[in-house]
Amino acid sequence: MDPFTLRDLRRLAEPAVAPCVSIFTATRRGGAADDRLRWKEQIHDANRLLQLRGTAAEVINLVLGPAHAQLEPQKQEFWKHSSDGLAAFFGPGFARFFRLPAALADRVVVGSRFHVTPLLGFVADDGRFFVLALSRNQARLIEGTAHSWRRLEVPGMPHSLNEARPAHDRDEPLNLHTHRAGGGVGMQAVFHGQGVGIDDRKKEFLTYCHAIDRAILPVLGNTHAPLVLATAKHLAAIYRRANHYDPLLPDIIRGNPDRTADADLQTRGWAVAAPTFGARSERAVARYQQLAGTGWTTDRLGELLPAARRGELETLLLAAEKEVPGRYDPENDRVEECPIDVPGAEDLVNLAASFALERGRNLVAVDPAVLHSAPMAGVYFTPMDKHR
Repeated sequence: MDPFTLRDLRRLAEPAVAPCVSIFTATRRGGAADDRLRWKEQIHDANRLLQLRGTAAEVINLVLGPAHAQLEPQKQEFWKHSSDGLAAFFGPGFARFFRLPAALADRVVVGSRFHVTPLLGFVADDGRFFVLALSRNQARLIEGTAHSWRRLEVPGMPHSLNEARPAHDRDEPLNLHTHRAGGGVGMQAVFHGQGVGIDDRKKEFLTYCHAIDRAILPVLGNTHAPLVLATAKHLAAIYRRANHYDPLLPDIIRGNPDRTADADLQTRGWAVAAPTFGARSERAVARYQQLAGTGWTTDRLGELLPAARRGELETLLLAAEKEVPGRYDPENDRVEECPIDVPGAEDLVNLAASFALERGRNLVAVDPAVLHSAPMAGVYFTPMDKHR
C-alpha cells in the first residue's frame, strides 16, 4: 500500500505535458497471476488510444516505457505487495504508481490531463490528518488518511524527554551521601543535584512539549488538517498548554503509545478525525442548498468551467461517479458537450475538479440527489452578477 494524500492529488491535477495516460485496475492483495495479465491488456489499450490521437511511435514508447517495465521479472516484488487497487499515471518523463486499499474499476484514460476523479474518495474533504504520539520516552508524528499512513521526519523535533533536556542536565549524575536512618536501623540515601518533585517534572515535560510544538508547526503549515494526540490524558493536558496549532482535536487516543504500531495509530486516529471531515461536507451541502437560487451558486457547465479555472468558486460539489464528455475552450470560455471520441474531448467534471484542486478550493463529493441530477455545482465567493 502506498500513501496517497491531497498533496499527491493536487500534483496530478496540475497541467502536465501531454499525452497523459491514467490507468486504474483492480488487484488482489499479495498479488495474483491475472493481475499482470490484466495490466498487460491495459497497456495495449493505452497504446491503441494513443495511436488514435495520432501520437508518434517514439512518444508512445517514451510514455508507456515505465508501464511495460512493470512486467519485467525483476518487478515481481511490486506485484507481491499489491493492495486492492492500482492507479498509475504516465506522461513524457513522468510515471507514478499508487497501490491503494480499495477496489478500482478497470479503466484507461488518455487525455491532455490526468484523470483524477476516481481518487477523490481517498482524500474526501481533504481526508488528511496527523497523529502526534507522545510519551516521555518517545515522540513521533504520523500523517494519515482513511486508507494510508506514513511517519514524518521532523527536523529539530526531540524524540524523547531525555533528548529535549539540556546536555548538562542529561550528563550530570545524581550525587548522594548516606546517614543513619531514623530509629537507628540501617543507612538512608540522600540525593543531591537532579532530584525533582511533581511540579518540576510537569515543567520539564511542558518544555519538551514546547520544543515539539515549535518543530512540527512548519511541517503542519497551514493545512488545517486535524491533529490527534495519542498519549496519556494527563500528558495531553500539558501538551495543550504548549500547542499553537488550531486544529488540535479535543478527543485523544488514550494510553501510552510507545508499543502501538504506526498503522494502528492511523486506524484509531481516523476514528477520531473522521467526524471532522463529515461535518465539513455537511456544512458545504447546507451552504449550497441555502444559497441556491440567490446568484451565489450555479450548476451550469458553461458557467462552472470558466469560474473554476479563474478561481471564482469557493466550493465545487461533484455528484459521485458522474461524467460529462465535452470540450472546453479557455480562450473564449466556450463549453461544448460532445462524444468522448471527438478530437479534443475530455471529461468536463474531471477538468473542473482539476481546476479546483489547482486553485486550492474546496472539493466535495456528494450524493447525486443533492444536485438534482446535475453532475456538479459550485458556490461562488461573491454573487454571480458580480462576475459579469
